[in-house]
Amino acid sequence: MKGFLVGGCVFLSSFCLPLQAEEAVAPRLDVCAVENDYFFYQEDGEFCGFEFDLLQDFAEQTGYNLQVSLQVDWEWEMPPAEILNDGHCDVVAMTLTITSERAQRMDFSESYFPVRVVVVEPTGQFSSGIDDLAGKRVATMPSFLMTDVLQQRSEIELVYGKSTRDLFEIVNSGDADALVMDSWTVMVHSESFPQLRVTSAITERQFFGFALRLNSSLKPELDAHIREMKDNGRFRDLLIENFGRENAEVIAEGMQLH
Repeated sequence: MKGFLVGGCVFLSSFCLPLQAEEAVAPRLDVCAVENDYFFYQEDGEFCGFEFDLLQDFAEQTGYNLQVSLQVDWEWEMPPAEILNDGHCDVVAMTLTITSERAQRMDFSESYFPVRVVVVEPTGQFSSGIDDLAGKRVATMPSFLMTDVLQQRSEIELVYGKSTRDLFEIVNSGDADALVMDSWTVMVHSESFPQLRVTSAITERQFFGFALRLNSSLKPELDAHIREMKDNGRFRDLLIENFGRENAEVIAEGMQLH
């Protein structure tokens, strides 16, 4: 049977079949993430956490199809900049601190979390900074920003943990004398380890951001959305959902949210 096209219909003999319009395909937003307490993790087969919630909200509001590749530990085969610039993903979410050195190799989104590097020790010990950690066993994580600095201090013995909670357990059990990590870890783990406390801050306040490849066309769109969430209250709501109201207020103050 022969057919011919007239005015958007295919005519076969004496009847017309309407042409089916192709469904629009949502553009992919590929995210490489590291499993991390409170920020990006899985629960009952569903992705959860503050970073995930931010990216999911962005994808839903802008029409992206969010696709997540979740790494269960901090050891990537390639550094984040290489993962991005080689095209493995569009966004890296792994509580990355925004620094000028990193910004030479990858772009960062609008910041979404305040952080300082702190020393945590058992009650009764006090280290005022890195110099006071000489001769001590210090727990940290291999990919942590400050680890490179600590590795240059041969008088400090490093003990590596696989998760932020693991660091607290290592110090609590006596397998390390102190831990050096981002301040948010104290906020979320202090209730479980009341005998451990912050004794000093090593850095000034810095911020986490999502990493994107250099000159990414996604950056202006993601930045604008995060700023809009800060302005309309959605950002604060997600802080409360993930960290509790009291902690959320501390974070919001650090972000200078009004």
